[in-house]
Amino acid sequence: MRHVNFHSYQTKLKSIGSNILARSKLPVCTLHNTGRNVVPDLSHAFQCCWNTCDQTFNSSQTYFNHVATHVNCKPHCRNMNGGIPCHWRGCKSVVYSVSKLADHVRRHTHEKLVGCPSCCGLFASRTKFSDHCKRQAPVELHGHQCPHCSKCYPSQKLLREHARGHMNHYKCPQCGKTCSSSSALRVHIWYRHLDSKPFKCSFCEHRSKTSYDMKRHLNTHCSSPLYHCEEKGCGLPFRTINGFRKHCDKCHLGNNQPLYCCHICDSLFQRTSKLTHHLHAEHGICRPSGHCRFRYKQDKDGFFRLLIVHPQGVQGTQTVEESKSGAIQPLCDSISTVSDDDTGVGGSRLLISAVELDSSGNTEASEKMETAE
Repeated sequence: MRHVNFHSYQTKLKSIGSNILARSKLPVCTLHNTGRNVVPDLSHAFQCCWNTCDQTFNSSQTYFNHVATHVNCKPHCRNMNGGIPCHWRGCKSVVYSVSKLADHVRRHTHEKLVGCPSCCGLFASRTKFSDHCKRQAPVELHGHQCPHCSKCYPSQKLLREHARGHMNHYKCPQCGKTCSSSSALRVHIWYRHLDSKPFKCSFCEHRSKTSYDMKRHLNTHCSSPLYHCEEKGCGLPFRTINGFRKHCDKCHLGNNQPLYCCHICDSLFQRTSKLTHHLHAEHGICRPSGHCRFRYKQDKDGFFRLLIVHPQGVQGTQTVEESKSGAIQPLCDSISTVSDDDTGVGGSRLLISAVELDSSGNTEASEKMETAE
């Protein structure tokens, strides 16, 4: 019953999305509609956790309407002296208007307001749905280019959101990796530095760190495939949505041409992971200090190559240069301009802090120097 009711709720949100597209000039979503009618796992009833209320529901829409009655029982005014506390069990947040409280409670209930009629993505606000559609616009309409990686976006807002990923201000205390947000740092620590795997598979010995990872693993135990290719004459079965999408991109959409090129030997690869392994194994290049991966930038010929200048927030740049041993190592850790007052000499000069790393990314030697180049 929960499964069927969610189809009704999903159809309502897709209808809202269709109305928004009809009234606006947003581009239509072009993503593959593989999961257009797939609903999430609903093995547990919807439970209200507002104060001492423990009611459960089999209809998502009834559940969201019930929670709204708790939120709307507060006085309706723009600002509340002292704020309005959230009474959701375990939450200590305080907001200053009923509308803000309604937006906050949706984070607990996972309520969505708009659905994409093409790919059936569900979104918590019309703004997020609008950004989703704008990302599907043709590339020639993306007029805002990132100065770091040359990616283009259709609006300044989306460009700013992307640019935040280049500014790494949160450093892992255990390995030194820097992240663009506190949530990304928490995910990094959870997966890289904690050994706890509380979720155990009931069919085998596999254990997972999160319930989402366990649900993905359980798909491997299904007796019948979950997805089938609907292209005429194909009909191949797949157990995961990722495998199905890769098949469609490669076999039916023609997206199997290599896009990544080694900047040293011009070898071509279809995935970044293959190029990264090639740079490690064949050319001895290790990642810059504080980063867990390489970044690649698209050149004029259309191929993506290693980004030589590595942005790292306000700290400076990471540069890949050739060491004395012949192996290419990231040496330049920070570059800053020294003014005339600092140097005591005429002309603008640079203060360079160079750090030499071994194959594991550990510091072997460091040196600071001044130069005019």
